Amino acid sequence: MFFGEEDYATSVGLLAARCCAAPVCTPARFLAASHLKAGEMIVGVEFLTRGTYQTVSCPIKLSDLPVQLNRPPLLGEHTNALLSALR
Repeated sequence: MFFGEEDYATSVGLLAARCCAAPVCTPARFLAASHLKAGEMIVGVEFLTRGTYQTVSCPIKLSDLPVQLNRPPLLGEHTNALLSALR
C-alpha cells in the first residue's frame, strides 16, 4: 500500500490500533530523497540506449572496497559467449 504525505496519519492510527503498518515510499519519492543522494545510495548509471538513469547503489559501504556499478547488459548482448561456454 502506498502512502502520500497526508496519509502518514493513517499509518500512525493503524500502529496505535496495533496493526502492523508503515508508509511505503514511491519510486519517485525514493529517488528524490536528498539524504540518499548524499550517502551515495542513489547514483547515475550510463545505459547505452537510454542515457544516464538513477538507480540504487550498494547499501554496504566499506572504506577499502569502493563500489562500482556497471550498466545492465542489453538483451542478447552475452548470448553468444554464454552458448559457446556451454559447448
